[in-house]
Amino acid sequence: MSIVDNRKHGPVFEVAVRCAFHASHQLLTPDGWEPPHEHEWHVAASYVGSELGQAGLLVDFGVIQAALERIVGPWRGQNLNRLEAFAALPPSAENVARYVADRLASELAELCGALKKEPPAGARLYCVEVEEAPGCVARYYPGGRTAPLDDDGRGQHARRQC
Repeated sequence: MSIVDNRKHGPVFEVAVRCAFHASHQLLTPDGWEPPHEHEWHVAASYVGSELGQAGLLVDFGVIQAALERIVGPWRGQNLNRLEAFAALPPSAENVARYVADRLASELAELCGALKKEPPAGARLYCVEVEEAPGCVARYYPGGRTAPLDDDGRGQHARRQC
């Protein structure tokens, strides 16, 4: 699998930063509210780009990690349903991924300014992945549907039921 056809776009770097937090949630299903339950949520943010900065980096791992921590850190030990971030949206893995992606740009810009570091020039957020339980993964592609293709030529965007 490849995220970019290198024959068209040239070489591409991809950098991923991961973090985890423990929190609970519950979702409204067609059968009613599921019971509140806890997960060890794993979040990954992937950036892609074709050019490296002067330090030889696409993005600074530490800055991306700090931005992720600023977003998900306050969620540790919380019920996601009770947080302002999910007042209008159910805290599904899909919505957690979208929320993190939407917040990353502003957190990254603020952190780079505070640390007097240059924001990643040629890098763009490619994907935020959230695993709420082993094997149960949701991915959000903020730039549109640019998901890797499977052997059938269909994008891997379906969420497995757990």
